[in-house]
Amino acid sequence: MVFDHAVFIKPDVPFEREFSFQNYAPVFRKRFVLSNVKNAKLCACGLGIGYYYINGQKVSDDIFAPPMANYMKTLWYMEYDVSHLLREGENVIAAFCGNGFFNETLD
Repeated sequence: MVFDHAVFIKPDVPFEREFSFQNYAPVFRKRFVLSNVKNAKLCACGLGIGYYYINGQKVSDDIFAPPMANYMKTLWYMEYDVSHLLREGENVIAAFCGNGFFNETLD
C-alpha cells in the first residue's frame, strides 16, 4: 500500500476549534536525519490548500493544490518526487496549511 511507511507531522499545540475571521495558516516543521536515501516521495493530503518545503526549497510550483472537494466524499492527495531536495544528515520539512471547504473565512 502507498502509505505503509508514512510518517505524519503532528502539531505540538492544541487545535483551536472556534471560528475566527483571522485564521492564520498553521505551519508544521519536522527535523529528521537520513542516510543512504536514493529515492523519496512526499505524499500530502490536507483538508485545504498546502505548500511544502524541504530544506528551505519549495517542493513544487503548484498553486491552490489539491483541488477543492467535499471532504465527506473525496480526499485528494498530491505526490511529489523529493529525492533531489534531500541530503544525507539532518533535513527539515515544513508544511504551510491554508483554509479549505470547511473553514472558509469571508471578510
